[in-house]
Amino acid sequence: MMKTSNPKPFAVQRIKTKDLWQSAFMLAKGSHLYDLRVKKDGHRQEVTFILSGENINRLKREFTSGQAVCRVGILKASMMHLKDEMFRAIQ
Repeated sequence: MMKTSNPKPFAVQRIKTKDLWQSAFMLAKGSHLYDLRVKKDGHRQEVTFILSGENINRLKREFTSGQAVCRVGILKASMMHLKDEMFRAIQ
């Protein structure tokens, strides 16, 4: 059996990001919101999205390279969902 440093092709992977647009894109492409963390620093609050999915690293590369493509309606719904979850967590 050959060893490889690549993750298993069907293994669920996770990433952390503070980028709301990247998170919405990944949700629109089938990833899942695994967790949402809020860090409070005085009056300022910082949100970190933890996303999971089988192709999450490929989607991250697509987004950061500018090659991200998805349906606008699904992207908008994903954005609204993330904002709802974010504001729920902040309150």
